[in-house]
Amino acid sequence: MKARLGPSSTSQRVARGWIAVGALMVVLISAAAVGVFIFKMPVFDAHTGGLLTKAEAASSFLFIGGGGGLFLVLGLLMIRRR
Repeated sequence: MKARLGPSSTSQRVARGWIAVGALMVVLISAAAVGVFIFKMPVFDAHTGGLLTKAEAASSFLFIGGGGGLFLVLGLLMIRRR
């Protein structure tokens, strides 16, 4: 029977999935932020039908991008834990 020296392949697959999801979220939110703040694309509020302010858009982008960044960092920590 072989001794297990590193993390299991299942945990590595989970870590790679978290890295992929986190990176995808960060990239997509970054692209949306560039569209809103550089190219001046409007963002509509679904509840009121009005436009979001720059502060509201920035806070929502930071919230979603921060979640993606958290997944990315946790996936990297799972891979490096040996």
